[in-house]
Amino acid sequence: MLPDGRTISPLTSVTEEHAKELRGLAAEAYRLSHPSDPFPEHRLPLAVIMAPDRALTAAQNYVSERACQVPLAHVRKMLSARNKHSLRHAVEALKEHLASGAVPPFKQMSNLFSYGNPEFNGLEDFESKSSQQFEAEWRKRDVWDQRHSPEAVRATLELWLGLMDGLREYVGNVREPVAAEVNFVSRLAFYWRSELKARIQNTRGKDSRQHSGSRPFEQKGLFADFVRKAAELLPDGFKQVRWDHAITVVLSSKREAER
Repeated sequence: MLPDGRTISPLTSVTEEHAKELRGLAAEAYRLSHPSDPFPEHRLPLAVIMAPDRALTAAQNYVSERACQVPLAHVRKMLSARNKHSLRHAVEALKEHLASGAVPPFKQMSNLFSYGNPEFNGLEDFESKSSQQFEAEWRKRDVWDQRHSPEAVRATLELWLGLMDGLREYVGNVREPVAAEVNFVSRLAFYWRSELKARIQNTRGKDSRQHSGSRPFEQKGLFADFVRKAAELLPDGFKQVRWDHAITVVLSSKREAER
């Protein structure tokens, strides 16, 4: 699962040889999609020139997402009701310890928040306070009652527990998702379609035995080759052996599939 935060990727450049190979694939795709717009090798279209940069950006984001990715097994442990060290268990324990707001220490906490004095009894400085001061204290008391009181916190914790149940059912016992991999392919697919204006064909399930160097039923073609070539930019520890599943997910989605 991916959090909101991202780390900074150590990837900063592409070798000239690698850039040439990426531009070569992009140029071939561009020629196929623009048959009436030929160009010489020394005057590449801007979309083709940008191929290494787009691949590098996708690789940088992939490394950052993978570095921040939380394994599903760890998420399941946090949500487990049977694990005494889980987040869920801590929430349940806190919920049980929340007493009425009229008893210590919550009464004193309320007074400290609303009046600045945990021992406030409603009589101090009664005559010396202005109406504006009274209104400010009442507003803070309302905020306490609605957001911070034991009753309000208990309602939030009950909501959390319900959401944790839903999330635990959602993650279930499924295999580790490939969110970072799918995002990597999606970024490259966006470049391929929006800048190169090139088509992408989903070849999954089609016999590829006659395609040189291709395993049966794997994703093949210029875009698949571009994805694998871009993936070579990834540092050791982040490289995937196979990208077929992520390519299939992206090309099979309603957002990405060609109609």
